[in-house]
Amino acid sequence: PVIGTNAVSIETNIPLQEGGRILCRGTHVYLGDDMPDPGLVLAGTKCAEGM
Repeated sequence: PVIGTNAVSIETNIPLQEGGRILCRGTHVYLGDDMPDPGLVLAGTKCAEGM
């Protein structure tokens, strides 16, 4: 789908206790004050298996 130029890529590196990192990728899409972000992910949502 076309979402225009209001999309911003988000990358977060999460360090693992045993070493290494997991890269989580997401997108923030701003469609206006009266529209929720269609890519909304709630705090605590797992990024990978076991996370």
